[in-house]
Amino acid sequence: MRPPRPRPQRPASASAVLALVAVGVAYGAGCGDGATTAPTPPPSVSSSNTATPAASTSAEAIPEDPALPKLQRTAPAELARRDDAACASGEVQACRAMADRYRGYGAPAGCGVDRGPERPRIKRIAQDTDHDALRFQHYIDRACELGDDEACSLAERAETSRNHPTHWAEDLRARSRVEDSALYRYQKLTRKGVGLAMLEENRKQCRSSSHWWYCNDFVSALYARDAKPKSELPAELYASMLTVCRETLECEEVAMMLDRSLYPLEAVTKLRHEMGGVLAEACEQGSCSCGEAASLLPESDQRRLALAAAGCDDGEAEGCYQLGRAYEEGRGVAKDEARARALYELACPPTRPAAEWRDGPRQGEYAPRACDRLAALHEPGEGRVRSASAPWYYAASACQRSGFERDHAPCLRLARYHWLTVDTGRNLEDTLDTARGGQSFPANRKECLRPSVAEACKELDALVAKGRPPK
Repeated sequence: MRPPRPRPQRPASASAVLALVAVGVAYGAGCGDGATTAPTPPPSVSSSNTATPAASTSAEAIPEDPALPKLQRTAPAELARRDDAACASGEVQACRAMADRYRGYGAPAGCGVDRGPERPRIKRIAQDTDHDALRFQHYIDRACELGDDEACSLAERAETSRNHPTHWAEDLRARSRVEDSALYRYQKLTRKGVGLAMLEENRKQCRSSSHWWYCNDFVSALYARDAKPKSELPAELYASMLTVCRETLECEEVAMMLDRSLYPLEAVTKLRHEMGGVLAEACEQGSCSCGEAASLLPESDQRRLALAAAGCDDGEAEGCYQLGRAYEEGRGVAKDEARARALYELACPPTRPAAEWRDGPRQGEYAPRACDRLAALHEPGEGRVRSASAPWYYAASACQRSGFERDHAPCLRLARYHWLTVDTGRNLEDTLDTARGGQSFPANRKECLRPSVAEACKELDALVAKGRPPK
């Protein structure tokens, strides 16, 4: 057993950065080139420096519906209790599993963690950031003390992971193994020769450098694609992608990369449905993959409602969004638009911390599709959508990095807003950057080639061809 590792002291200014504030920075030039400028909050939301969640996050705002089907499954909280006890008894992998629950990104983050009696409650919100960082350090230090060399390396990187951009913290797996990333494994499976050698060299330089900006090439490489239309999805690649989904539970990332690489929509849709089944099995075994399972399964699958309900009860933002759609459409439940909207606001709260668009792991989980749906519900109908408005705020929240989003459809809504807003002198440029992705690698303004959004992009092109709306 290793002696305890000295723990780095956290900078005194960090607590100020992590404090919950209402976002007050006007949204600028769209999502192009991966920009993460903070959207302006809806006018109905007043600025605050308190750490009080929006009212719609409380259990009183969304009372329990006894008519919802119950999923028979292992409770995530029970798994967490087992891992905690096993870690205390000296089991390294249990300590690593507990560290993953506090790492700040991905499905494991917040899964099964006791956040108090409030239900529903998103499993990881901004107020949890400081607490989770300390708990991550505790469990990863424990794994290091038990002889896990990789855990020792992660423990040393944990503090610096707060100082590089949010999407880097997630894409680089700053607090976990990059080998467990679906993005990385996709590149490993699809690259050959020089391309694969460059990927590994970028990875090596990123990991060995003390300056995190050297990781930019590696982050970009994780999203690299072969943007040539394909006539089929080879059976071997199909099977490999299903394995990646099963072993990482990052199935949306798998579907995104196949879509970005222009594999046929029908083949990717078939794989999505099968991956939904994989995630449903993982959900039953206690993983927080229920909401994503509901999103991937076909609409006709009878499991979707129970999965969405279980996911929302777990605190999965995507689960609450999927449950909201069921209520809005009256699918398997009595139609209830007010409950649907409350669930959307739970999954995409009206105020989020400014630090979310700055450095360190993302501060709080939210569902981009819920943000997009709220943008649609707030739309004024015909006419302009102004930047200082609720629909713009939610649309910008749904598309923070055009060219990197798992689902690109919300970016087309934001692109339309750029076209329909008041004359900025950049309307066309911002519209194209948001719709097609930034000009730089790896977006290369090719997002509208994705089969999943091809028709929506044609509709946007037709709107632009009609010219700007009258003043």
